[in-house]
Amino acid sequence: MEIIILLILFGIVFIVYGLCLKKNPELAWECSWERRRYVEDEDAPPTKRFLEYQKSSGIFCVVIGSLLVFFTILFLVFSIPKYTVEINGEELKLPCSYSDVQELGFFIESEQEIRTLGKWDSWTYVVVNDAGEEMKITFENNSEEAKTVTYCKVTTIYVTAEDGPNVKLPGGVEFGMRESQVEDIMGYAGMNDNYEEIIGFKPYEISIDYYDTKDTNPYSGHSGSELNAFISSSVNQDEKISSIRVSLEK
Repeated sequence: MEIIILLILFGIVFIVYGLCLKKNPELAWECSWERRRYVEDEDAPPTKRFLEYQKSSGIFCVVIGSLLVFFTILFLVFSIPKYTVEINGEELKLPCSYSDVQELGFFIESEQEIRTLGKWDSWTYVVVNDAGEEMKITFENNSEEAKTVTYCKVTTIYVTAEDGPNVKLPGGVEFGMRESQVEDIMGYAGMNDNYEEIIGFKPYEISIDYYDTKDTNPYSGHSGSELNAFISSSVNQDEKISSIRVSLEK
């Protein structure tokens, strides 16, 4: 991210410098090599060739700076990281659209009311596939206007090993694994159960919390500068993951 910011700043500097050269090409005349080398009179005005060269240099700097800013921002837009999970072997990147969930074969059951969400509202639905597997997904409306829930972004999925599809987290963490196996893949989480990873240019933390199924207050979280991912995993009494919850928030 620091590199992106530096590139944008360099582009802006090029643009400002180029505009100054184009508008006031005589500013660099006093310390120019051409004046010291070819003009004997210290009070002589800038030569026509020098002024034309400075104007051309100004235009060049504006063009280069504009291109640098444009392509850096374009790269930043298309490299926004998304947390990727696998559902029955198919990738799902959060946040996603409802159509992305449908492509995996999961649909909101017909008896569930399709709501309209106001600004910053959220709602959770159960989605089911033809095999009877189900998972819970949460929609969030982050726009300024009310939207039909299916046009909002899906930011959370919750799946149980008993009723849901197979879910695999980055690195291969999936249902049936023991805590020691998760640590072999992701390392020891420490006292705060926090993992640090880099996706694209954005650093973030993943925290997986293991708890007995009788625990009524499980919590685990991921937080980042621009992207937050929350993962909570419940385990049964033999310490195997039995449910996975993944939630990303901008």
